[in-house]
Amino acid sequence: MDNIPSNDFIYPFTLNIRNGKSIKRSLRKNHFEQYKWLTYSNLKSGLFCKYCVLFIVKGGKYNTITLKKFVTEPLTKFSNLTGKDGDLEVHNNNKYHINAIQIADDFLKNLINPKQDVINLINNDRLCQVLENRKRLIPIIQSILFLGRQNIPFRGHREEGNILDDSVSSVNMGNFRELLKYRILGGDST
Repeated sequence: MDNIPSNDFIYPFTLNIRNGKSIKRSLRKNHFEQYKWLTYSNLKSGLFCKYCVLFIVKGGKYNTITLKKFVTEPLTKFSNLTGKDGDLEVHNNNKYHINAIQIADDFLKNLINPKQDVINLINNDRLCQVLENRKRLIPIIQSILFLGRQNIPFRGHREEGNILDDSVSSVNMGNFRELLKYRILGGDST
Protein backbone atom coordinates (compact mmCIF):
# COMPACT_ATOMS: atom_id res chain seq x y z
CA MET A 1 0.00 0.00 0.00
CA ASP A 2 1.76 3.08 -1.24
CA ASN A 3 1.21 6.20 0.82
CA ILE A 4 2.99 8.64 -1.51
CA PRO A 5 0.53 10.80 -3.49
CA SER A 6 0.53 10.57 -7.28
CA ASN A 7 2.72 12.80 -9.43
CA ASP A 8 -0.17 15.14 -10.28
CA PHE A 9 -0.95 15.73 -6.57
CA ILE A 10 -0.79 19.40 -5.59
CA TYR A 11 0.78 19.55 -2.15
CA PRO A 12 -1.28 21.79 0.16
CA PHE A 13 0.13 24.56 2.32
CA THR A 14 -0.87 26.77 5.23
CA LEU A 15 0.13 30.38 5.90
CA ASN A 16 1.55 31.12 9.35
CA ILE A 17 2.39 34.45 10.92
CA ARG A 18 5.84 34.61 12.58
CA ASN A 19 7.39 37.86 13.72
CA GLY A 20 4.79 39.76 11.74
CA LYS A 21 5.63 37.94 8.51
CA SER A 22 3.45 35.48 6.64
CA ILE A 23 5.33 32.21 6.11
CA LYS A 24 4.14 29.51 3.74
CA ARG A 25 4.49 25.98 5.24
CA SER A 26 3.95 23.17 2.72
CA LEU A 27 3.41 19.48 2.88
CA ARG A 28 6.12 17.75 0.83
CA LYS A 29 6.80 14.41 -0.76
CA ASN A 30 9.67 13.67 1.64
CA HIS A 31 7.18 13.71 4.55
CA PHE A 32 5.40 10.73 3.00
CA GLU A 33 8.69 9.00 2.22
CA GLN A 34 10.00 9.37 5.77
CA TYR A 35 6.73 8.45 7.53
CA LYS A 36 5.25 5.43 5.73
CA TRP A 37 2.14 5.58 7.90
CA LEU A 38 1.23 9.08 6.68
CA THR A 39 -1.59 9.43 4.19
CA TYR A 40 -3.54 12.40 2.81
CA SER A 41 -7.33 12.46 2.67
CA ASN A 42 -8.73 14.50 -0.20
CA LEU A 43 -12.19 14.25 1.36
CA LYS A 44 -11.07 15.73 4.71
CA SER A 45 -8.23 17.84 3.22
CA GLY A 46 -5.73 16.71 5.80
CA LEU A 47 -3.27 14.11 7.05
CA PHE A 48 -4.11 10.84 8.79
CA CYS A 49 -2.18 7.89 10.17
CA LYS A 50 -3.46 4.89 8.22
CA TYR A 51 -2.64 2.48 11.07
CA CYS A 52 -4.16 4.46 13.92
CA VAL A 53 -7.35 5.18 11.96
CA LEU A 54 -7.93 1.45 11.47
CA PHE A 55 -6.67 -0.08 14.71
CA ILE A 56 -6.83 2.48 17.56
CA VAL A 57 -9.88 3.81 19.35
CA LYS A 58 -8.48 5.29 22.57
CA GLY A 59 -5.07 6.37 23.85
CA GLY A 60 -3.36 7.52 27.01
CA LYS A 61 -2.06 5.61 29.99
CA TYR A 62 -5.39 3.85 30.65
CA ASN A 63 -6.77 3.92 27.08
CA THR A 64 -9.40 6.47 28.04
CA ILE A 65 -8.42 9.45 25.87
CA THR A 66 -10.23 9.90 22.57
CA LEU A 67 -7.52 10.48 19.98
CA LYS A 68 -8.01 13.29 17.51
CA LYS A 69 -4.98 14.49 15.54
CA PHE A 70 -4.12 11.97 12.75
CA VAL A 71 -6.79 9.52 14.02
CA THR A 72 -10.34 10.92 14.10
CA GLU A 73 -9.51 14.40 12.85
CA PRO A 74 -7.08 15.29 10.06
CA LEU A 75 -4.00 17.41 10.61
CA THR A 76 -4.64 20.46 8.44
CA LYS A 77 -2.05 22.95 9.77
CA PHE A 78 1.46 22.31 8.51
CA SER A 79 3.34 24.88 10.61
CA ASN A 80 4.84 22.34 13.02
CA LEU A 81 5.32 19.18 10.94
CA THR A 82 9.03 18.49 11.40
CA GLY A 83 11.59 18.50 14.17
CA LYS A 84 11.80 16.48 17.38
CA ASP A 85 8.68 18.22 18.74
CA GLY A 86 6.96 18.33 15.34
CA ASP A 87 3.55 16.74 14.84
CA LEU A 88 4.90 13.93 12.67
CA GLU A 89 7.71 12.90 15.02
CA VAL A 90 5.54 13.14 18.15
CA HIS A 91 2.89 10.93 16.59
CA ASN A 92 5.54 8.51 15.30
CA ASN A 93 6.85 7.98 18.86
CA ASN A 94 3.48 7.60 20.62
CA LYS A 95 2.90 4.22 22.27
CA TYR A 96 -0.59 3.83 20.77
CA HIS A 97 0.86 4.45 17.29
CA ILE A 98 3.60 1.83 17.76
CA ASN A 99 0.95 -0.65 19.01
CA ALA A 100 -1.27 0.12 16.01
CA ILE A 101 1.59 -0.68 13.62
CA GLN A 102 2.21 -3.99 15.42
CA ILE A 103 -1.50 -4.88 15.28
CA ALA A 104 -1.56 -4.05 11.55
CA ASP A 105 1.52 -6.21 10.89
CA ASP A 106 -0.01 -9.13 12.82
CA PHE A 107 -3.30 -8.70 10.94
CA LEU A 108 -1.56 -8.81 7.56
CA LYS A 109 0.53 -11.86 8.54
CA ASN A 110 -2.61 -13.76 9.59
CA LEU A 111 -4.45 -12.65 6.47
CA ILE A 112 -1.67 -13.82 4.16
CA ASN A 113 -0.94 -17.06 6.02
CA PRO A 114 -3.89 -18.22 8.19
CA LYS A 115 -2.06 -21.45 9.04
CA GLN A 116 0.17 -19.33 11.27
CA ASP A 117 -2.81 -18.06 13.29
CA VAL A 118 -2.05 -18.51 17.00
CA ILE A 119 -5.05 -20.74 17.70
CA ASN A 120 -4.06 -23.01 14.81
CA LEU A 121 -0.45 -23.18 15.97
CA ILE A 122 -1.51 -24.09 19.49
CA ASN A 123 -4.08 -26.62 18.41
CA ASN A 124 -2.82 -28.53 15.38
CA ASP A 125 -5.77 -30.96 15.61
CA ARG A 126 -8.15 -28.06 15.17
CA LEU A 127 -6.34 -27.02 11.98
CA CYS A 128 -6.53 -30.57 10.62
CA GLN A 129 -10.26 -30.69 11.42
CA VAL A 130 -10.87 -27.33 9.71
CA LEU A 131 -9.06 -28.47 6.55
CA GLU A 132 -10.88 -31.82 6.52
CA ASN A 133 -14.27 -30.14 6.95
CA ARG A 134 -13.52 -27.82 4.05
CA LYS A 135 -12.71 -30.82 1.84
CA ARG A 136 -15.97 -32.51 2.86
CA LEU A 137 -18.00 -29.43 1.97
CA ILE A 138 -16.79 -29.36 -1.64
CA PRO A 139 -18.74 -32.43 -2.89
CA ILE A 140 -21.83 -31.37 -0.94
CA ILE A 141 -21.79 -27.90 -2.48
CA GLN A 142 -21.11 -29.35 -5.94
CA SER A 143 -24.13 -31.65 -5.52
CA ILE A 144 -26.32 -28.73 -4.46
CA LEU A 145 -25.18 -26.70 -7.47
CA PHE A 146 -25.87 -29.67 -9.78
CA LEU A 147 -29.43 -30.07 -8.44
CA GLY A 148 -30.02 -26.33 -8.80
CA ARG A 149 -28.69 -26.17 -12.38
CA GLN A 150 -30.83 -29.15 -13.40
CA ASN A 151 -33.88 -27.77 -11.57
CA ILE A 152 -34.17 -30.98 -9.56
CA PRO A 153 -35.83 -30.71 -6.12
CA PHE A 154 -33.72 -31.69 -3.10
CA ARG A 155 -36.39 -33.77 -1.47
CA GLY A 156 -37.72 -37.01 -2.81
CA HIS A 157 -40.00 -39.77 -1.57
CA ARG A 158 -38.05 -40.57 1.62
CA GLU A 159 -35.53 -38.60 3.67
CA GLU A 160 -34.33 -41.11 6.24
CA GLY A 161 -31.82 -43.88 6.82
CA ASN A 162 -28.04 -44.15 6.64
CA ILE A 163 -26.65 -43.07 3.30
CA LEU A 164 -23.92 -45.73 3.53
CA ASP A 165 -26.32 -48.60 4.39
CA ASP A 166 -26.35 -51.08 1.46
CA SER A 167 -29.45 -52.94 2.68
CA VAL A 168 -31.76 -50.13 1.56
CA SER A 169 -30.21 -49.68 -1.87
CA SER A 170 -33.54 -50.20 -3.67
CA VAL A 171 -35.29 -47.47 -1.64
CA ASN A 172 -35.13 -43.89 -2.95
CA MET A 173 -33.84 -41.67 -0.12
CA GLY A 174 -34.45 -38.33 -1.85
CA ASN A 175 -32.68 -36.64 -4.72
CA PHE A 176 -29.93 -34.94 -2.71
CA ARG A 177 -29.07 -38.00 -0.65
CA GLU A 178 -29.20 -40.25 -3.72
CA LEU A 179 -26.83 -37.92 -5.54
CA LEU A 180 -24.39 -38.02 -2.59
CA LYS A 181 -24.71 -41.82 -2.52
CA TYR A 182 -23.98 -41.92 -6.26
CA ARG A 183 -20.85 -39.82 -5.69
CA ILE A 184 -19.68 -42.26 -3.01
CA LEU A 185 -20.30 -45.25 -5.28
CA GLY A 186 -18.37 -43.42 -8.02
CA GLY A 187 -15.27 -43.27 -5.80
CA ASP A 188 -15.62 -39.92 -4.04
CA SER A 189 -13.98 -40.68 -0.69
CA THR A 190 -14.35 -37.21 0.84
